[in-house]
Formats: sequence, C-alpha cells, structure tokens
Amino acid sequence: MLNLIKSSLKYFIVGILALIPVVIVMQVLVFLETILRDFFIYIYGYSNNVFITALAFTLSFIAIAYTGYRVTVSEKMWVLHQVELLISHP
Repeated sequence: MLNLIKSSLKYFIVGILALIPVVIVMQVLVFLETILRDFFIYIYGYSNNVFITALAFTLSFIAIAYTGYRVTVSEKMWVLHQVELLISHP
C-alpha cells in the first residue's frame, strides 16, 4: 500500500512538471492575444474579429518558434542572455 502511494505521488509530481511548460506557453499566448486585441480595439475601435485572432496566433507562433530556433542554434541559453541584457541596461 505504501509503495502504491509513493509511486502515485511520484507520477503526480512528474505529471505536474511535464504540464508546467504547456501551461506557461498557453499563458503567453493568451497574454499576447489580449495585448493585440486591445491594440486593435484602440486603433480601429472594434473587436471580435477573426483577423485579430489569426494575427495574434500567427505572431505568437512566430515568436515562440524564433525563440526555439535561437535556443537550438546557440550553445548558451539565448533567452537567459536576452533577459540579462534587459536587466543590465538601465
């Protein structure tokens, strides 16, 4: 019984750790979509447009794919380096 509880807890923790990147990506996509929707509402004065949703998805996909490309190509963590540059410049 104790082994069952240990293994269940271990699998639960591994499952949580596996889902964290997915949740973070979804939050980034929702955040970018909200920013783009608010921008278009401010500029054009309307919302709930398929174009805005498609544009938000496309730009989010391109940004994430570009980040993945940069991380794959470079030996060091490109994202971490960019964050360090952002912090070090006043």
